[in-house]
Amino acid sequence: MADIRATFRIQYELNADDQWIDLSWCSDPVVLVIKIKIQNLGSVTGYFKLVVPEDSPWKFGTDLATASNEKTLGGIDAQSSKEFTIKLVRAKPTSEMDETLTVEIQAYSDSNYTDYMGSEMFDIYVHFVDLPNWNIVDYTNFDDNDWNGWTSTNLSLASDRSVQPGYSAKFHMGLSDTLVTSTGSLVKTISTANATGASRVLLRVMFCYHLQVNAGAAPLARLDGISIKINDQVIYSSGVIASISALGAVVESERWFIICLDITDYITGSDTIAIEVTGSTRHNVVVDAWFDEILIAYK
Repeated sequence: MADIRATFRIQYELNADDQWIDLSWCSDPVVLVIKIKIQNLGSVTGYFKLVVPEDSPWKFGTDLATASNEKTLGGIDAQSSKEFTIKLVRAKPTSEMDETLTVEIQAYSDSNYTDYMGSEMFDIYVHFVDLPNWNIVDYTNFDDNDWNGWTSTNLSLASDRSVQPGYSAKFHMGLSDTLVTSTGSLVKTISTANATGASRVLLRVMFCYHLQVNAGAAPLARLDGISIKINDQVIYSSGVIASISALGAVVESERWFIICLDITDYITGSDTIAIEVTGSTRHNVVVDAWFDEILIAYK
């Protein structure tokens, strides 16, 4: 049996092993989305599978009725790598709690997953919190059709989508004869003096998106990613969120996504928060993203 650590390497998106989930807006069941990258360093194709323990409250999927404790990822050629977007689901807790989600990555030499080579474990630390009941440093929902101190670039206030009835900050890209990439941003300097020295300080941002291809030769609609910076230091980077190119294709988020980050070690007393979104379009396509319910809280 081969030592799997000599065969592949795992990488996670930034902060992926430490997940904060705000109970106030998350769905029931809770769906957790992470990205991993597996690099096959061996000399033959490897076939990989993710497994969670049978007694884990987390399963792979988005529906508890059909979710499974296993997820096959397919083959990765020798000396190659692949990125995977993984979705896990569990029943929504009724109160704040911390738990460890343990995932095993198994490797096989065949596509039927019978010739087991080895495995490696990794942990995701999940924290369920109720942020509206924490001490609030800053809160914006744009519902009064006002930027509330945020400086925007390539975004507008829009009422077509919002978490609550009202407005959100919208990023929009449309017609382009050639490939065009654009970035929108929200920037605000916030006094965090009251939170300095707190045991935990969290930042929450909610977003959703819509991509559509209408016409054109070799069209492309892509949401390249979202990043969040504090004082010019990147603390979150999503990578590509969605991409479509087939004529008539439409893809959009099923729900509002929640980005919740531990910023305890980044605040200084007065801090500049920058939320950036990047998209790419070619020909008659649409890329839209909305941001809402931005909150900083501590306890």
